[in-house]
Amino acid sequence: DRAGNLATMSIVVVRQEKKDDGTGETDGFPIWLVVLALAIVVVAAVVVQRFVRK
Repeated sequence: DRAGNLATMSIVVVRQEKKDDGTGETDGFPIWLVVLALAIVVVAAVVVQRFVRK
């Protein structure tokens, strides 16, 4: 489903960012910002899914 694809996509993006340097911080982004963005994506996906089901 759409929400799953979105979540998978964002996880892949984060993994690619992390590959660039092994310090645990992504290029140009503090790790908390990435986590926050992921949380927002997940919440948005859940909300979208609820609207679609109705």
